Amino acid sequence: MRKFLRVWAFVGTQFIVSAPAITQGPDTLWTKTYGGTSWDYGYSVQECADEGFIIAGVTGSFGAGSGNVYLIRTDTDGDTLWTKTYGGTYYDRGYSVQECDEGGFIIAGVTGSFGAGGNDVYLIRTNADGDTLWTKTYGGTDSDWGYSVQECADSGFIIAGYTSSFGAGSYDVYLIRTNADGDTLWTKTYGGTDWDLGESVQECAEGGFIITGWTYSFGAGDDDVYLIRTNADGDTLWTRTYGGIYYDHGESVQECADSGFVIAGYTKSFGAGNVDVYLIRTNADGDTLWTRTYGGTSYDYGYSVQECVEGGFIIAGGTSSFGAGDSNVYLIKTDADGDTLWTKTYGGTSDDWGEFVQECAGGGFIIAGWTSSFGAGENDVYLIRISETGVEEETGNRHKAIGISLEVYPNPSFGNAVIKYGLPERANMTLRLYDISGRLVKSLYSGIQEKGYYTINVGAYHDTPAGIYFIKLETNNYKATKKLTILK
Repeated sequence: MRKFLRVWAFVGTQFIVSAPAITQGPDTLWTKTYGGTSWDYGYSVQECADEGFIIAGVTGSFGAGSGNVYLIRTDTDGDTLWTKTYGGTYYDRGYSVQECDEGGFIIAGVTGSFGAGGNDVYLIRTNADGDTLWTKTYGGTDSDWGYSVQECADSGFIIAGYTSSFGAGSYDVYLIRTNADGDTLWTKTYGGTDWDLGESVQECAEGGFIITGWTYSFGAGDDDVYLIRTNADGDTLWTRTYGGIYYDHGESVQECADSGFVIAGYTKSFGAGNVDVYLIRTNADGDTLWTRTYGGTSYDYGYSVQECVEGGFIIAGGTSSFGAGDSNVYLIKTDADGDTLWTKTYGGTSDDWGEFVQECAGGGFIIAGWTSSFGAGENDVYLIRISETGVEEETGNRHKAIGISLEVYPNPSFGNAVIKYGLPERANMTLRLYDISGRLVKSLYSGIQEKGYYTINVGAYHDTPAGIYFIKLETNNYKATKKLTILK
């Protein structure tokens, strides 16, 4: 495998002179399994403000029913601080979790134990110890599922999933907007007369929402990737489909720093194998900038994508083309054009799967999924922490690092901060603040500046919730990132 010397710092700078080559990738710092003697799955993970982790999934080993929502809180080394189960005597799953700005957690999933129908969307709000503050169900007399939740800027929540209780077709994309107490503000359905499902939602920096999933009602093939952009009231601004003549699914969407979008999923229409990981990059209007496929001759799936602080993308999923077992966790790091920098597989000789990935504040990545190769039961929740880089050697093309300065103080900050930066040349630059999930919080500066040193006094953090943020300076040739911790 070709390798090269690459200067990389989570808080640092780089200027890339040549196109990246494929490297051996980062090293595993630790892996953990959680669960009992039955089956347990992890579907979502987030790094917390204290740099520990929160994981949501489902457990058949613990709880009151045949499957209960499973919440696991760990420290920064993955050691368990506490676990909780939620649900009734039937089947309940947690698919998405987020730490809330005011503390505690929000979990979205599905319940067969409570609600009006056979399955209902399930929303659980807890305190920092996982104790229930309230629960809500949403849906009708048929089947309704929640797959993705995010806290909104006004402290309410947005949930995406699908419904067969409402809408025009057999199943429609289901979007639910609530206040901070989980009370419904509005609901919307999207789709045609056939099957349409929502898998992932994010609030956009300019307001409104972006949803991805898949549609059988529209598009070129059996199923196509479905992208829906709405305003703040859930009214459709535009929709797009992507794919070929077979089936293509969108599983994860994120708004990028340039206000475009990146979608991860899988495709039967394109690629080298039976099914390949599918990455789609669009502009702010959903028009395709490029698409990429990743995988081998067998089956490879993408379930989670995030734009990295230093650029490029990280994708997690599962592969049966590579690795040691029947299927392994599959991790792909790309540059900003979707070209592969490195790939990694994790697991043993049985089945192991990656469901979610996030870049960590201290560098590197955290992956959640499940394993039948390791652990105490049939399947266990699987958590993998990997380093920022591995050992990388130089070959023909050289990457040159030219420093630019970016400083933030005081750090941590209680509301006021000073940003100092230096530019080595005249440049059209942007200075932006992002939260830990990669969501743009605010634009601090955008325009042309001359070579030199600059200071910005920022007093607007008083309205920004406590947590970990990143200040990113970017020009056509340079980039720099600093972590900022805001305390209250």
